[in-house]
Amino acid sequence: MIRFGTRVVFCAAVLCFPASAQTQTAAPPDIASQASPVPDATTVVVMGQKTRRDRAAVRITTQSSSSCGFARGYSAYDDQIVQDYMDDFHNGDNSSNREPGADETDPTSPNSQIRDTSPFGNAAQDQSNLKTDADGTPTTTSNSNFIAEQPGGCTSADIAFAAGRNFILRKDHSLKDAYAAFDAGDYEKALGLFETAYKKIGYEQAAFMAGKMYLSGLGATRNTAKAIYWLKQVAEAKFTPGDEQTFDPVDPYYMSTRSDATMTLAKIYMVGWDVARDPKEARKWYVKADAIGYVPAGYVLGQIYQKGYGGDKNGAKAISLFQKAGHLGFTPAQYELGLIYYNGEDGVAEDRKVAAQWLMAAASRGHPDALFAVARMYDQGDTLPQDTTKALAYYRDAALKGQAAAQTALGTYFYTGEAVGKDLVVARKWFAEAAKSGEPDGMFNLAVMLSHGEGGEKDVMLAYVWFRLASMSGLEKATQAATKIEPELTPDDRAKANAILNPPKPH
Repeated sequence: MIRFGTRVVFCAAVLCFPASAQTQTAAPPDIASQASPVPDATTVVVMGQKTRRDRAAVRITTQSSSSCGFARGYSAYDDQIVQDYMDDFHNGDNSSNREPGADETDPTSPNSQIRDTSPFGNAAQDQSNLKTDADGTPTTTSNSNFIAEQPGGCTSADIAFAAGRNFILRKDHSLKDAYAAFDAGDYEKALGLFETAYKKIGYEQAAFMAGKMYLSGLGATRNTAKAIYWLKQVAEAKFTPGDEQTFDPVDPYYMSTRSDATMTLAKIYMVGWDVARDPKEARKWYVKADAIGYVPAGYVLGQIYQKGYGGDKNGAKAISLFQKAGHLGFTPAQYELGLIYYNGEDGVAEDRKVAAQWLMAAASRGHPDALFAVARMYDQGDTLPQDTTKALAYYRDAALKGQAAAQTALGTYFYTGEAVGKDLVVARKWFAEAAKSGEPDGMFNLAVMLSHGEGGEKDVMLAYVWFRLASMSGLEKATQAATKIEPELTPDDRAKANAILNPPKPH
């Protein structure tokens, strides 16, 4: 069985806060400075002004008022994405956002728009559509004109609730004040404000921050039970298609607030953060994170099915998840598929051509282990045509990204002078880099150069240390080399070597 490099294991960090509590938006590029100051004959100049949104206007939807969707079939007009597009396209004209055939004068039809300061109308509005008795008098002085007659229509309670919430939201500063307190280091005040902001408006960011603060003991004594409560307010909130996270290969680990809360819950139960370790519960939250579109969660879930963590093994399910993530451009999944097809694992027949395709896909996006794997295949003519020049290019890129085996391979080329000019100083530097990462052959090769004074000063004591460390990593030839060089050590060398190899245990 071949292994090109180490597989990524489950991430267990649960206390990661953003570098800043508030996301900073990068300034847009200065497009004007790039444009020609003098239009030519083909230039079209569009004059206009951005429509300013009326913040007092609120649309009555199934998201803002649940009764509006009761007994109502699916309609694309209920989708917030569609409504946002229609708003922009029609400059906020309310009538254009209704379903075809909808009564534009009916304030109870779904997707109608009201003003939160006068949700039931005012004296300036046309009252010609009021419901009246036979004698022409209004049927009631209550809100009878805002009671839906058709299934799926809105009620006066829906209208009042949506209007009230929007009015409070417009004037609310609790979330902003909470972030300001957090950034100022006043964590106790920030925690209280985050809790208030969520209870007042329902900001998912507020609940998430409260959960993370309880988890880490910021602003209050660490309390995982409370952390779980607040994180679940986000992770278990109502989910709509518009909430699904979009994957960006350029920033593959970006998480929405919902994804972050869900992944944090998964990690709490995976590592047992002040709770009993619960693989099944962890697995449940990874399933949820994958379902809401966080692609790295799908990759971890694939590993879970692959290893049978928290349930039965399911190689087919694991491969399906890896392929889903791989086709989206998630490089760890592409690399994993390369290994699976190279070795013929998880019920898949060995297919090195397919393996090479997945490995090259991952390498093209800079995955260090995939770069090394492709380099090795070119170096040995394994599936890919033998090409030392290409192999060296891939080894170099992998080595510069810290891939230890590639650093050893590159050092070997400079040591022997094959295909590159012989340079013992450079070779020793690459072996040293690999040795620092614990790569057995890198440690052994560095020890050889130290023992002979190649590429730098001779140092028998350090050579002995690196031989011993390589031996501890399972390299049998290093054990023999350490035994051979040991008689050359002075008493002082032995003391120094022993201090390095057996450091005092921390109290």
